[in-house]
Amino acid sequence: MIESVEPRILFAATLVTTATTATDAATITSKINATTAGVTPGTTLKSVSVLKAVSNTTYSNLKITGQVTVTNLQNVTFSNCVIDANGAPWAIRSDYASNIQIKNCELKNSANEAVYGDGYTITSSYIHDSKGDGFKARNNVVIQGNYITRLGTAADAHADGVQISGGTNIRILGNYFNMPINVAGTNSNTAMFLQGATSNVVFAGNRVLGGNYSIHAYSDTSNTSIKVYSNTFVSGSCRYAFGHLGTGVMWTLNINDKGATALTTSR
Repeated sequence: MIESVEPRILFAATLVTTATTATDAATITSKINATTAGVTPGTTLKSVSVLKAVSNTTYSNLKITGQVTVTNLQNVTFSNCVIDANGAPWAIRSDYASNIQIKNCELKNSANEAVYGDGYTITSSYIHDSKGDGFKARNNVVIQGNYITRLGTAADAHADGVQISGGTNIRILGNYFNMPINVAGTNSNTAMFLQGATSNVVFAGNRVLGGNYSIHAYSDTSNTSIKVYSNTFVSGSCRYAFGHLGTGVMWTLNINDKGATALTTSR
């Protein structure tokens, strides 16, 4: 693994540096919110009540109602689309898929997670009003530059921004997880909940508000390949601590929004 020299990770005018692999670097130039993420303003959307996706296809400028399933598909792109799960388990289900691209989309009203599965990259999108989690990430997933909020709207929810219960090759870069613990109608747990046989995960350059522990990371197999660095955590927003970590998880250059070191508790 070749290391680059001090790539910079910028979020909301807070600059931190670290030496890491080039593919792990994330650059955020302004605060992400419901206006700056999601469908490009001014886009005209065509309404579709049911979409049966197929491989090697791009879907653009659509307002889709109901779950979209891309299981076992390849090379599918969603660009400038609103996908309203309308109470279905997922907005997008992506088991055993590859090269699923989700760009400048809005995903909402899922019963479980907004996106579940493998082989997807989601960027610059607005994820909200899930009864459960934001994402269930398994293998070969990139979640970058998204705004995630209003999770855990079910009364018994224990919502995670990203839940990983076994998987590998996952990058969570430069997102804003807005998951307060004191807002009626939402039940937040962590921005990232990681457990099971999980390896090769990077959580970097994100802004995190809320959670019980903002990050829970404990792999059964390879803690040393879990890296949490250069994130900004909002002071006083979590219930216990910013991190609850297994031995060997890399936690470095994480700060709160006042510039102080973000503290953790070890497991």
